Amino acid sequence: MLFGEHARELISAESGLHFAKTLCGERKEAILRGNEFMMVINANPESRSRVEKGEWCLRVNPNGVDLNRNWDEHWEGDASFGKDTNPGETPFSEPETQLLKQLVSAYRPTTFFTIHSGTLGMYMPWAFDMQHLADRNQQSMMEILKKVDEDHCQCPFGAAGKE
Repeated sequence: MLFGEHARELISAESGLHFAKTLCGERKEAILRGNEFMMVINANPESRSRVEKGEWCLRVNPNGVDLNRNWDEHWEGDASFGKDTNPGETPFSEPETQLLKQLVSAYRPTTFFTIHSGTLGMYMPWAFDMQHLADRNQQSMMEILKKVDEDHCQCPFGAAGKE
């Protein structure tokens, strides 16, 4: 579980912290039975600190790179990207994404998700594709989103770019 890639999305990291507290609470045995979690609560700590000091719109890391776009999945280095969505010079060019890649590679999760904020909705890949749903695990992801939506959200859900 990855929280806090975009520094200005304060509620993302706070949601991760709340979930960690839930894991340690009264229902911990039921939640932890058969499950194991790795959580990165704040993936962009230096920029988060700047946001907390008043730079409320800061989204990128200290190098001006959007960590969410610095992964190698459909990475596109393009000068037309705005300063808030700069993907970096190459995939994993940033220390934060290099560390995250190491963690994910070592842990080898069966499920990976990243929490963002800014709109009421739950989305799965891909934000760059306005036509299609994710091409891997599409049915499973939609089933999870539907169940969570019924129980908690009652909000838009589906492929990020399409929705």
